[in-house]
Amino acid sequence: MNKTKLKMKKIWLYFALIIMFSCGNETEKNIETDKSIESDTVKVIDPIKEDTIQDEVYDKENPIDSLLNFCDENLKNSLQLYISLISEDIKSEAQIRKAFELRKKILYKLDNAVSNYLISNNEDYNNELEVALNSIGFQGVYAEGMYMTLGVYPVLEDAIRKVASDEFKLTIDFYNALSASIGGEYPYATMSDEMEVVRIGEKIRSEYPDTDSIKNITEHFMQNLFCFTDFHVVVDSKNRDSAYIVWGTDVYMYPGMSSKYNFEDFYKKMPDSKYSKIVKSVCDAPSIIYSDEGSSIYLVAVHVFDNYSSAEQQIFEYFEKGIDIPHRIIIRENGNISYAVVYRFFSEKKKANDALNYIKRTNENAKIITIDLAGNVVN
Repeated sequence: MNKTKLKMKKIWLYFALIIMFSCGNETEKNIETDKSIESDTVKVIDPIKEDTIQDEVYDKENPIDSLLNFCDENLKNSLQLYISLISEDIKSEAQIRKAFELRKKILYKLDNAVSNYLISNNEDYNNELEVALNSIGFQGVYAEGMYMTLGVYPVLEDAIRKVASDEFKLTIDFYNALSASIGGEYPYATMSDEMEVVRIGEKIRSEYPDTDSIKNITEHFMQNLFCFTDFHVVVDSKNRDSAYIVWGTDVYMYPGMSSKYNFEDFYKKMPDSKYSKIVKSVCDAPSIIYSDEGSSIYLVAVHVFDNYSSAEQQIFEYFEKGIDIPHRIIIRENGNISYAVVYRFFSEKKKANDALNYIKRTNENAKIITIDLAGNVVN
């Protein structure tokens, strides 16, 4: 496996781990809560029947049988238990949650087994293995045809439809969209899945405001919403070329390259979203920086925090009030790292000053912070 592939694998493994562990460790007691479905589902397939699972898993010609050779004894036992759970006659929501919880627990180890399986066969992709994994609720995440990490694939869809509560179904739909959004070398080239995450998440927040579902989805919801607000335009100093980049103050196409269409699509297709006006406001007057080496960036900073989560939460609070202050920027000074909440940023100081004068009407403590392209404060 070359260095590029290893690097990409680490990137997507990070996203997979976010989904797996966002709500921490769980006991058997709280399998009954919505936390147990946090890493579930990507695309809808037909429900799995017991005889199909037994034939596929224990058929000596099936890749799953070969995959077991790359699993330790604990993983083998857990995987077989999981298969038995999804093979049961499902009559309650609790049975589904229990199966999903076990799948979440074995996902990381099974990812290593799949990776080793492909490496041993000198393959980046194996269609037979992928089909077999899909049949028991897993799928590979790929970029440029290379395996990056293991994700989840929906099972028990018919049972979910029959026995799950409306809230449970909606939360599963949320994670369907979330899982579908993971993958690809340029993850923001298209953003329809991220838009669906926001749409469903907003519906959950509206219809079930006092439930555990809100706690479970909030971080994922925020991150996908921020994809549509925390972007900027990169141009060269002669304005000959431009690109839309998601996150930070990056001037490089990889991995944050996007397009104006994605952001316009949000407020045109979801005009009733409480966030559409904010997305349109950012899109109509975005932050703009030069890609030229040596350029400075003038941040119109409203707050500076010593931790990233506080900066995120502050921005989300602004969004909940309909206020357009969208950026989270890492700044470095004297060996210390801080996180600025920023209204806009520019390579042209006049534009930054104009933006400062505007935002000072509602945030009198706003100020200009000057950084270089690497985020270092320039005095």
